[in-house]
Amino acid sequence: MMPRKLTDAQVVQIRASITARKALPTHAQLAEQFGVSKRVIDDIACGKAYKSPRETVTKLHAAMVELGLAKS
Repeated sequence: MMPRKLTDAQVVQIRASITARKALPTHAQLAEQFGVSKRVIDDIACGKAYKSPRETVTKLHAAMVELGLAKS
């Protein structure tokens, strides 16, 4: 499977899912959902890929507030 470029919104979704620390979805499931390799998800989780520009961090925080994982 050829990795495809993720949008900022997709990276925000992935980071919010990882940050939630719920059992599901796993990194493998996120990879399948977004059509990328598990390695890409692992790299996003540890900050090696898709480093956060300020705007993406703001979107991540908004998504976490919406999920009840952070205060506004």
